[in-house]
Amino acid sequence: METPVRKAVALALLLAVSTPAEAFVWGRKRESPQKTAVKAAKAPVETTLTFRDAFRMAVKRSESLAIHAEDIELARARFYRSFQFFFPRVSYQMTRTERDVDDDGSSSGEGFSSDSRRRTTPEKKFTFSQPIFSGFKEIAALKGSGADRGQQTLEWERARELLFVDVMEAYYAVLQSEKDVSILRATRKALSERLRELKGRVELGRSRDIEMKVSLSDLKLTEADLVGAETAAIAARNLLEFYVGEALGSRRLEDAPVPAPAEEPADIAAQALARSDVQAARSGLRLAENRITSAQAGFFPKVSLDGNYYTERVGFQEGNDWDFTIRVDVPIFDAGATLGDVKEAWAFRDAARHAYSRARRWAELEIRNAWEDYRSAHRAGEAFADAARATEESYTIHTKEYLNNLVSNLDVLDALRRSEEVRRRGNQAEYDSKRSYWQYRVALGDINELI
Repeated sequence: METPVRKAVALALLLAVSTPAEAFVWGRKRESPQKTAVKAAKAPVETTLTFRDAFRMAVKRSESLAIHAEDIELARARFYRSFQFFFPRVSYQMTRTERDVDDDGSSSGEGFSSDSRRRTTPEKKFTFSQPIFSGFKEIAALKGSGADRGQQTLEWERARELLFVDVMEAYYAVLQSEKDVSILRATRKALSERLRELKGRVELGRSRDIEMKVSLSDLKLTEADLVGAETAAIAARNLLEFYVGEALGSRRLEDAPVPAPAEEPADIAAQALARSDVQAARSGLRLAENRITSAQAGFFPKVSLDGNYYTERVGFQEGNDWDFTIRVDVPIFDAGATLGDVKEAWAFRDAARHAYSRARRWAELEIRNAWEDYRSAHRAGEAFADAARATEESYTIHTKEYLNNLVSNLDVLDALRRSEEVRRRGNQAEYDSKRSYWQYRVALGDINELI
């Protein structure tokens, strides 16, 4: 007969054989691999959003770029319209004239008198009108429409570059604010730990009550700063979502480094001329110059050819199938209208010339300033990085010395505050350096590989 001990051993052996050993961990049954795989599949996957992807999403969503794209279509329509000066206008006309004719009159004779007595006169014909010369107005219109379309295209490119700056600012604002929040949270954690430690030391009489009050004050100030930083992080993320056109969710932003300044740009004038906004101003100048040619056409005669081909005709001209007319219009006096148009065109040309000069000089200034900002921001970022390491080491040393009663808690708090301030300023300097790099690239008009 089996003893209770033997029964317990036998039961344990049976359970060990029927259930795998890895199914039990510390008395709890482990989940099967199938359940674990299902849970892993249902868990949200954290993805990374790159700066390039964010910008491409913003380009697709931007209403401003869509409006500029429609301006390009309007310029293309004006370009097609300019061909009207080169091609004839052809139409097919059907007319039917009804007259009140005296029934007693004779209408059977030949010639004009019989036509005048005809009650119904139908006519069907093809008509065409071909401009031959209009004082070079057609050539100016064709060139001007090409410059117009080029200007609208270049302005769209510049709008895309400005959108690039806006997205870049929002993208780095999210990264900077989130890092600022993490710095403040780390400071709050350190202050909370120090406050708990101080309570024990005050109870033992090893620290003064004033030290605990100062620590509490610093903790509350840090919590207030944290609230502001978290609000700024939410606002920055909302702004980036506005640009990309969709919610970011749990996606993490990629924080890629930027290169250090190499050397100052050599030929700033040439780089400024290659910018899209400067090229757009230059196209505007060409458009204004062609406007002068178009206005001066009013001083020249206009020659055109008008013709008709009849498919149905009655009366004494029934046998005449076609006719054409050459028209020459020589302007003699128009009360100064043409002269006013020319003066206005010259004024537009001079204004366009000044706008082009200003755009070129402003582009050169932006390149110079962007380079200086980029270089100084990079140097400031390196200095803050060194300062952050030094203040962090200082805080660590003060913490160790405090444990050995070599410094007071106020000294440790002062070191912690300096470390927090330097890290936050260094965080701002880091992203200012990254912003200045991309602003320098935009000032050069050198972001084509990204867009």
